[in-house]
Amino acid sequence: MHFTNFENQDKKNVITLFEKVFGKKITQEFWDWRYGVSPFGKPIQSLLWNENELVGFYMINPLPMKIQDHMENVLLSMSMMIHPDYQGLGIHIASLAKFTFENAIKQGYNIIISFPNELSYKLHFGILGWKDFGRISEYKKQINTQPNSIQLSNYTVEKIKEFNNETNLIWDKYQNEHQIMIQRTSDFLNWRFILHPKTPYENYPSYEYVPFIIKKNSEPIAYFVLKKFGQEKCHIVDYFGMLDNDVIRIILSTAESLCYESNIPLLSFWENSKMNQTNLKTISTKNGYLQDVSHCFFGCKQLNSNNVLYEEKNNFFITMADSDVF
Repeated sequence: MHFTNFENQDKKNVITLFEKVFGKKITQEFWDWRYGVSPFGKPIQSLLWNENELVGFYMINPLPMKIQDHMENVLLSMSMMIHPDYQGLGIHIASLAKFTFENAIKQGYNIIISFPNELSYKLHFGILGWKDFGRISEYKKQINTQPNSIQLSNYTVEKIKEFNNETNLIWDKYQNEHQIMIQRTSDFLNWRFILHPKTPYENYPSYEYVPFIIKKNSEPIAYFVLKKFGQEKCHIVDYFGMLDNDVIRIILSTAESLCYESNIPLLSFWENSKMNQTNLKTISTKNGYLQDVSHCFFGCKQLNSNNVLYEEKNNFFITMADSDVF
């Protein structure tokens, strides 16, 4: 067994391995978007070989993160896979992860965040020693009746085609309300939602991101993004800005109306560190949302630092948009 860093000629082998492990074939468009160089840097991609056979692959992707009063590129853990014939042997994936982390340290990265599922829980938090923040709660509501419309004077809600300087104004004004969060500027949001391919896999249902901006007295104060999975379900995948009671009601009402008009029966969103401070939990539960558990956990791993900020879950502001799953 030996390790190498990803080279362009390895692409075909990685796509073949992905199909063997997950039973899905990545589209060219999704490969270029997720596995290529993003506006925030080149991903760290490691390969595990048994002679000339690719048996393992692991990628961690750079993202811009605000950490108190400064910006820093961090890494998102994703796409960890081992050939089916070699699964169950934790030493292989652990060694592959160690090789990848060493490369990250050499490149100056300090922290990796991850949203593992139940299958990779033991690997992350047992074998690899990640900080375990627990399973993420998800709030869900069945949409089977027409929701009450919310009309508030001085507020407007606009569906937008792309994020622009208005989004940057929202970021500049409200970023200091959170200690640690992925940077929500137009560069990130356009890459994350507008440029995101409509489907990641061949012969796979497409989905759609629908972004909105909220203004008060013509001033942009918040944005949110819905993700529609055909007529199956809808997520409030991201939201940021002035999250007072009125804005929360506008977000929920707009999302519920879109679901009702599109015959989508289920709407959901993740909990976050501001659930109680913003009354999001109180307002949503009063309006019929039920707290459930998602299939994702949240954790982080410090590589080359010992920052106590990373030891407390409530220091992180997270939404579904921070995960590679949504």
